[in-house]
Amino acid sequence: EELIVEEKVGGQEVSILALTDGKEVACLPAACDYKRVFDGDQGGNTGGMGALAPAPFMTEALMERIKTEVLLPTLQHMREENRPFTGCLYAGLMIDEGKINVLEFNCRFGDPETQAVLPLLDCDFFELLRSCAEERLDPTMLKVKEGMRSVTVVMASGGYPGQYETGFEVTGLEQAGMLPGVTVFHAGTTVQKPEAPVVARRKGSTTRVGPTLVTTGGRVL
Repeated sequence: EELIVEEKVGGQEVSILALTDGKEVACLPAACDYKRVFDGDQGGNTGGMGALAPAPFMTEALMERIKTEVLLPTLQHMREENRPFTGCLYAGLMIDEGKINVLEFNCRFGDPETQAVLPLLDCDFFELLRSCAEERLDPTMLKVKEGMRSVTVVMASGGYPGQYETGFEVTGLEQAGMLPGVTVFHAGTTVQKPEAPVVARRKGSTTRVGPTLVTTGGRVL
């Protein structure tokens, strides 16, 4: 027989994206993402319906603790096991009255946190990544725009995260891209070739003259 003991973890959730060459760490601005599909923290859990950065409750002192208590010891342990890690170390944390609880690690950038974090950088992101790959990361290379905030809002097909329909035309992107400070990121979209019909399962089938952007997934933009 097995006995599983679980601890209920409270507090505020935060995502830390840390670039590393295996020894040094450069932490991008902390982000908060929101999983529930509807406003007001209602509805089913999703892959993320939006994010904001930097996390409003994050301080320099807390970020330093995360670096010294979580990230650097993890990288050191991986080196000791002859499994050094280079790249983006994603740490999903819960902060509960100063206590840092680790929920998960991943070896990638988070979605939709990345869309909110990267626009805040004020440095050459490629050089940061290359310095990690060449094992010469200098954390001071990471520069962040002063006094800036970033918010990502996900547009999803009706029914998501349950059963949803695809094939709907996406319009208005050109106008959205003209708004100051707005960047449109694509997720579940594809370009429909003109020789193929665009199928909207609730509206029948239509044929377009030129290429048309249509939905293919639950989270669209």
